[in-house]
Amino acid sequence: MATTINSTSLDFGSIKSNLKTYLQNTSEFADYDFEASGLSNILDVLAYNTHINGLTTNFALNESFLGTAQLRSSVVSLATGIGYVPDTKTSAKGTVGVTMSLAGISGRPSTVDLPVNTRFSSSVDDITYTFQTREVHTAEDDGAGFYTFKTTDGSTAIPIFEGTLKTKTFNVGEFNEADVYMIPDETLDADTAIVRVIDGSTSAVYTNITDATTI
Repeated sequence: MATTINSTSLDFGSIKSNLKTYLQNTSEFADYDFEASGLSNILDVLAYNTHINGLTTNFALNESFLGTAQLRSSVVSLATGIGYVPDTKTSAKGTVGVTMSLAGISGRPSTVDLPVNTRFSSSVDDITYTFQTREVHTAEDDGAGFYTFKTTDGSTAIPIFEGTLKTKTFNVGEFNEADVYMIPDETLDADTAIVRVIDGSTSAVYTNITDATTI
Protein backbone atom coordinates (compact mmCIF):
# COMPACT_ATOMS: atom_id res chain seq x y z
CA MET A 1 0.00 0.00 0.00
CA ALA A 2 1.29 3.45 -0.93
CA THR A 3 2.10 5.63 2.04
CA THR A 4 3.54 8.67 0.22
CA ILE A 5 2.18 11.24 -2.22
CA ASN A 6 4.06 11.79 -5.49
CA SER A 7 5.21 15.44 -5.51
CA THR A 8 7.09 15.47 -8.81
CA SER A 9 4.07 16.71 -10.81
CA LEU A 10 2.86 20.15 -9.75
CA ASP A 11 0.08 20.84 -12.28
CA PHE A 12 -3.45 20.87 -10.92
CA GLY A 13 -4.67 17.66 -12.57
CA SER A 14 -1.63 15.61 -11.56
CA ILE A 15 -1.79 16.83 -7.96
CA LYS A 16 -5.45 15.86 -7.63
CA SER A 17 -4.83 12.49 -9.28
CA ASN A 18 -1.96 11.79 -6.88
CA LEU A 19 -4.15 12.67 -3.90
CA LYS A 20 -6.92 10.33 -5.14
CA THR A 21 -4.40 7.53 -5.76
CA TYR A 22 -3.05 7.92 -2.25
CA LEU A 23 -6.51 7.83 -0.65
CA GLN A 24 -7.66 4.86 -2.78
CA ASN A 25 -4.71 2.87 -1.45
CA THR A 26 -5.92 3.33 2.12
CA SER A 27 -8.40 0.96 3.74
CA GLU A 28 -10.86 3.79 4.52
CA PHE A 29 -11.28 4.84 0.85
CA ALA A 30 -10.38 1.62 -1.01
CA ASP A 31 -13.75 1.42 -2.83
CA TYR A 32 -14.74 5.09 -2.62
CA ASP A 33 -16.17 6.77 -5.73
CA PHE A 34 -14.55 10.21 -5.77
CA GLU A 35 -16.49 11.51 -8.79
CA ALA A 36 -19.26 14.02 -7.95
CA SER A 37 -18.60 13.58 -4.26
CA GLY A 38 -18.05 16.11 -1.51
CA LEU A 39 -14.56 14.73 -0.96
CA SER A 40 -13.78 15.48 -4.61
CA ASN A 41 -14.46 19.16 -3.97
CA ILE A 42 -12.11 19.07 -0.99
CA LEU A 43 -9.45 17.51 -3.19
CA ASP A 44 -9.98 20.34 -5.70
CA VAL A 45 -9.21 22.88 -2.97
CA LEU A 46 -6.16 20.94 -1.78
CA ALA A 47 -4.86 20.54 -5.34
CA TYR A 48 -5.42 24.22 -6.12
CA ASN A 49 -3.65 25.33 -2.94
CA THR A 50 -0.71 22.99 -3.62
CA HIS A 51 -0.52 24.15 -7.24
CA ILE A 52 -0.46 27.85 -6.26
CA ASN A 53 2.15 27.21 -3.55
CA GLY A 54 4.30 25.37 -6.07
CA LEU A 55 4.08 28.24 -8.57
CA THR A 56 4.84 30.83 -5.87
CA THR A 57 7.87 28.88 -4.69
CA ASN A 58 9.09 28.45 -8.26
CA PHE A 59 8.74 32.17 -9.02
CA ALA A 60 10.47 33.15 -5.78
CA LEU A 61 13.33 30.74 -6.46
CA ASN A 62 13.75 32.06 -10.01
CA GLU A 63 14.06 35.60 -8.68
CA SER A 64 16.92 34.49 -6.42
CA PHE A 65 19.31 33.85 -9.32
CA LEU A 66 20.66 36.30 -11.89
CA GLY A 67 20.22 33.88 -14.78
CA THR A 68 16.51 33.26 -14.18
CA ALA A 69 15.27 36.51 -12.58
CA GLN A 70 12.49 38.28 -14.49
CA LEU A 71 11.86 41.39 -12.39
CA ARG A 72 14.21 44.34 -12.91
CA SER A 73 14.30 44.98 -9.17
CA SER A 74 15.58 41.42 -8.65
CA VAL A 75 18.22 41.77 -11.36
CA VAL A 76 19.40 45.10 -9.90
CA SER A 77 19.62 43.63 -6.39
CA LEU A 78 21.56 40.58 -7.57
CA ALA A 79 23.85 42.62 -9.83
CA THR A 80 24.93 44.92 -7.01
CA GLY A 81 26.21 41.84 -5.17
CA ILE A 82 28.82 41.27 -7.88
CA GLY A 83 29.85 44.92 -8.09
CA TYR A 84 27.76 45.90 -11.14
CA VAL A 85 25.63 49.04 -11.05
CA PRO A 86 22.81 48.94 -13.65
CA ASP A 87 22.60 51.97 -15.89
CA THR A 88 19.67 54.34 -16.15
CA LYS A 89 18.05 56.09 -19.06
CA THR A 90 20.40 58.42 -20.95
CA SER A 91 19.55 61.92 -22.17
CA ALA A 92 19.42 62.56 -25.90
CA LYS A 93 22.47 64.52 -27.03
CA GLY A 94 23.09 67.10 -29.74
CA THR A 95 25.67 69.70 -30.66
CA VAL A 96 25.26 73.35 -31.57
CA GLY A 97 27.52 76.16 -32.69
CA VAL A 98 27.09 79.31 -30.61
CA THR A 99 28.48 82.72 -31.56
CA MET A 100 27.92 86.25 -30.29
CA SER A 101 28.71 89.63 -31.72
CA LEU A 102 29.61 92.72 -29.69
CA ALA A 103 31.17 94.53 -32.63
CA GLY A 104 31.16 98.29 -32.21
CA ILE A 105 30.58 98.12 -28.46
CA SER A 106 33.23 99.85 -26.42
CA GLY A 107 34.58 98.27 -23.25
CA ARG A 108 33.53 94.80 -24.33
CA PRO A 109 35.00 91.93 -22.28
CA SER A 110 37.88 89.84 -23.55
CA THR A 111 35.98 86.62 -22.75
CA VAL A 112 32.32 85.68 -22.34
CA ASP A 113 30.98 82.58 -20.60
CA LEU A 114 28.00 80.47 -21.63
CA PRO A 115 26.58 79.38 -18.24
CA VAL A 116 25.72 75.89 -17.14
CA ASN A 117 22.09 74.87 -17.89
CA THR A 118 21.74 77.34 -20.75
CA ARG A 119 18.58 76.19 -22.52
CA PHE A 120 17.99 75.50 -26.20
CA SER A 121 14.66 74.47 -27.73
CA SER A 122 13.91 72.56 -30.90
CA SER A 123 10.64 71.43 -32.50
CA VAL A 124 10.15 68.26 -34.52
CA ASP A 125 6.67 67.39 -35.86
CA ASP A 126 5.18 70.10 -33.62
CA ILE A 127 6.80 68.56 -30.52
CA THR A 128 9.12 70.85 -28.57
CA TYR A 129 12.28 69.42 -27.03
CA THR A 130 14.39 71.24 -24.44
CA PHE A 131 18.18 70.83 -24.28
CA GLN A 132 20.68 72.23 -21.78
CA THR A 133 24.42 72.61 -21.43
CA ARG A 134 26.16 70.72 -18.62
CA GLU A 135 29.24 72.88 -18.20
CA VAL A 136 30.52 76.40 -18.72
CA HIS A 137 31.79 77.23 -22.23
CA THR A 138 34.00 80.25 -22.88
CA ALA A 139 34.38 82.45 -25.96
CA GLU A 140 37.22 84.90 -26.61
CA ASP A 141 37.06 88.19 -28.47
CA ASP A 142 38.59 87.69 -31.93
CA GLY A 143 39.58 91.37 -31.98
CA ALA A 144 36.57 92.47 -34.00
CA GLY A 145 33.94 91.83 -31.35
CA PHE A 146 32.95 88.34 -32.46
CA TYR A 147 32.89 85.50 -29.94
CA THR A 148 32.76 81.79 -30.74
CA PHE A 149 32.08 79.53 -27.80
CA LYS A 150 34.26 76.45 -27.48
CA THR A 151 34.62 73.38 -25.32
CA THR A 152 37.63 72.77 -23.08
CA ASP A 153 39.32 70.86 -25.89
CA GLY A 154 38.83 73.72 -28.35
CA SER A 155 35.90 72.32 -30.32
CA THR A 156 33.20 74.70 -31.55
CA ALA A 157 30.57 71.91 -31.31
CA ILE A 158 28.89 72.67 -27.99
CA PRO A 159 27.24 69.51 -26.55
CA ILE A 160 23.68 69.92 -25.29
CA PHE A 161 21.50 67.33 -23.58
CA GLU A 162 17.74 66.89 -23.55
CA GLY A 163 15.88 67.24 -20.29
CA THR A 164 15.23 69.69 -17.51
CA LEU A 165 17.12 70.31 -14.30
CA LYS A 166 15.32 69.06 -11.18
CA THR A 167 16.18 69.26 -7.50
CA LYS A 168 15.03 66.88 -4.77
CA THR A 169 15.82 67.65 -1.12
CA PHE A 170 15.75 65.15 1.75
CA ASN A 171 15.70 66.32 5.36
CA VAL A 172 17.80 63.87 7.36
CA GLY A 173 17.15 63.35 11.03
CA GLU A 174 18.78 60.83 13.32
CA PHE A 175 21.29 58.72 11.40
CA ASN A 176 20.33 55.15 10.54
CA GLU A 177 22.45 52.83 8.42
CA ALA A 178 19.30 51.35 6.87
CA ASP A 179 18.00 54.71 5.60
CA VAL A 180 17.20 54.73 1.87
CA TYR A 181 16.31 57.93 0.00
CA MET A 182 14.34 57.27 -3.18
CA ILE A 183 14.39 59.84 -6.01
CA PRO A 184 10.86 59.81 -7.47
CA ASP A 185 11.88 60.06 -11.12
CA GLU A 186 12.00 56.95 -13.31
CA THR A 187 13.52 58.95 -16.20
CA LEU A 188 16.52 60.18 -14.19
CA ASP A 189 19.85 60.16 -16.04
CA ALA A 190 22.23 58.99 -13.29
CA ASP A 191 25.24 60.16 -15.32
CA THR A 192 24.18 63.76 -14.66
CA ALA A 193 23.03 63.35 -11.05
CA ILE A 194 24.86 65.35 -8.39
CA VAL A 195 24.43 64.54 -4.70
CA ARG A 196 25.23 67.34 -2.26
CA VAL A 197 25.36 66.78 1.49
CA ILE A 198 24.49 70.00 3.30
CA ASP A 199 25.46 70.46 6.94
CA GLY A 200 24.46 73.86 8.20
CA SER A 201 25.98 76.48 5.93
CA THR A 202 28.49 74.13 4.28
CA SER A 203 27.95 71.54 1.56
CA ALA A 204 30.02 68.80 0.00
CA VAL A 205 29.52 66.88 -3.23
CA TYR A 206 29.21 63.15 -2.64
CA THR A 207 31.50 60.97 -4.75
CA ASN A 208 30.38 57.40 -5.31
CA ILE A 209 33.05 54.88 -4.35
CA THR A 210 33.63 52.30 -7.10
CA ASP A 211 37.05 51.05 -6.01
CA ALA A 212 37.59 49.49 -2.57
CA THR A 213 41.16 50.81 -2.49
CA THR A 214 39.87 54.38 -2.35
CA ILE A 215 37.63 53.94 0.70
